[in-house]
Amino acid sequence: MITIDRRDFARTLASVSLGLLPTPRIAFLRRPPQQYAFIRRNVYCLNAYSPEIMAYKRAIQVIRGRPATDPTSWQAQSNIHGAFKPDPANGIVNYCQGGPANFVAPPGMIADACRHDYLFLAWHRIYLYYFERIVRSASGDPTFALPYWGYSPTGPRNLPLTFRSPNNTTNPLWTDQRDSAINAGNDITATYVDASNAMVNVGFAAFQSSLSGTPHGQVHVATGDGCGWMSYFETAGMDPIFWLHHANIDRLWEDWIALGGGRVNPTTDPAWLNNTFSFYDENGATVTMNVSQILDTASQLNYRYAAPTICPVRVRCSPRRGKFGYHWRLRHVSACRRCRAIRRQERTSSWFSMTFACSRTQRWLTTCT
Repeated sequence: MITIDRRDFARTLASVSLGLLPTPRIAFLRRPPQQYAFIRRNVYCLNAYSPEIMAYKRAIQVIRGRPATDPTSWQAQSNIHGAFKPDPANGIVNYCQGGPANFVAPPGMIADACRHDYLFLAWHRIYLYYFERIVRSASGDPTFALPYWGYSPTGPRNLPLTFRSPNNTTNPLWTDQRDSAINAGNDITATYVDASNAMVNVGFAAFQSSLSGTPHGQVHVATGDGCGWMSYFETAGMDPIFWLHHANIDRLWEDWIALGGGRVNPTTDPAWLNNTFSFYDENGATVTMNVSQILDTASQLNYRYAAPTICPVRVRCSPRRGKFGYHWRLRHVSACRRCRAIRRQERTSSWFSMTFACSRTQRWLTTCT
């Protein structure tokens, strides 16, 4: 997103009206076309000032403020995954916490619909797709893409820092409904995040079944620790990390297909391909989507995943006092070496595909895709 100072904007308009602004300058102010509309990145590449994290925090604050009867509210979105049901003998009870449940779905709303069978991966892909659209709208950031929790047995496997610090309610990404050790930054057991046993399977059913157990189920239980939100279908969606966890499971599905060797989706099985599910979009409207519509994320759903080791280059914006007010000195900062190589390549091949702009309130910007 191009951002300029108000004085700069006024000078630009004046120059345009007088015909004094050269064509390259005008071109620079246009938003460059994106090769991919939305790129989901590894959350370990991001920090508290990353646009994705800032947008996610803003959206959570907005969505949590909506009533449960609003289909775009935080509770309504969580209830789609799982919701407590009335118990004729005891009323509506959250058995884990031993008291009345707070997350009961209002009558008539989509609730308790998650699939953990042959349609596990497909259902959750559509679920995340519409949730991401709701967050994008609520955050006010039209470029938002949901990050993924890129844990691995040989790499990072702790709760991302932005989800545990600050460790209080001022941080929308934090909750005390997690294992205390996980919230303290301790690593999840390596075998719990190891997807290798799933990835070696060539058949879709065996792959999906194995992945559903490890890392999917193992990470849920390790994060929730018994009575925490992530441990139960009814409350898992209340934890902000839930959505990034499932984005990673979705990414692993993409990676499995990319391995080839006979790994394909069961598109010849109408019992799988022709299923249609209902969700809510960013306007609160009920929408349906068929499994056949979600098999290619780039062409059908307009998103793709960045590799776990490719982190976005950031630009650090530092103000310097000049003759006409503040000028912005740009200092390149990258989160990993590989992205520096990408930055050098883009400097020579597609310079104008990158954006260099700062405002006094925006300290970090993504500059490569």
